[in-house]
Amino acid sequence: MRDWRAYTGKELFELTTNLDSTIERQGQMIVKQAEELQAIANKVHYPDCWDTMAYPTLLDAVHECYDGCSQCGGGFVDGMKS
Repeated sequence: MRDWRAYTGKELFELTTNLDSTIERQGQMIVKQAEELQAIANKVHYPDCWDTMAYPTLLDAVHECYDGCSQCGGGFVDGMKS
């Protein structure tokens, strides 16, 4: 990587513009992921119907809901299938 002093003003402007758009895209991805996690939490009623001492995270609750592999007949416990 070049020393920043070797860049022209135009190159520095383009680099910061690209960085700004990258940061914006990452922010949008984070919002989307948060919405998806909230949808999963709503589906399994986490944390409202859970003992959060026993299941401190959504991942812990999802692991508890899961009952095997959908390839071999398993899936989410009764009432949790989509």
